[in-house]
Amino acid sequence: MDIAKKEKNYALISAILFTVYTVLTLCEDVYYRLEDLRAFPEYGINVASLILDAMFYVSLIIIIVALFRKSKTALTVGTAATVLFSAIPYIMNLIMGNYDALGEEHSTIGKIFVLSIAAYAVLLLMLILSFRKADAVIKHLWFLPSLIILIYYIIYYAVATIEYSFNIIYIKGIAIAIVQAAALFFAGLWLNVGARSADTKDDEQPVGVS
Repeated sequence: MDIAKKEKNYALISAILFTVYTVLTLCEDVYYRLEDLRAFPEYGINVASLILDAMFYVSLIIIIVALFRKSKTALTVGTAATVLFSAIPYIMNLIMGNYDALGEEHSTIGKIFVLSIAAYAVLLLMLILSFRKADAVIKHLWFLPSLIILIYYIIYYAVATIEYSFNIIYIKGIAIAIVQAAALFFAGLWLNVGARSADTKDDEQPVGVS
């Protein structure tokens, strides 16, 4: 398979996986929001949280479209937005001490969410480096986003299992985690193939030609 075909396939696979991840996560989010509203109607709807969630899903949609179109510029915008709209509620909760207020186990689960943010931050870094032609760095970093998100979920479910014991609900969450990790893996692989392709072109360029 030639390099152009590999790039196209990896970007397409990543786009499909991100689509599945977005749909599953959105369904789960809507379900739990409705459950909370049903259980605690007196609290109503947290508009600020709803807006941040909506912007997060918009950023994921930008990522999906960017991967389908193989646009690094659009992917950079979508990834940057994902980092931003994930970091804002995380930082707000840390400042307000919401994680600690929920108990020690929830505090641990909440605080390690920084690893999820870091996964997309590393992907963003790779995209920025790709525009700067830092191909050698990308070839060593391409797998990090998927690895970081896997570490996040391993810690998450290890803590949750210790505190609550394993239950059937986790199977759905683990499936979502695997899809997300795979989506990041193929996105990184797409950038890696592009970086290696750029290196090959540079090596084949005749001496004295710029």
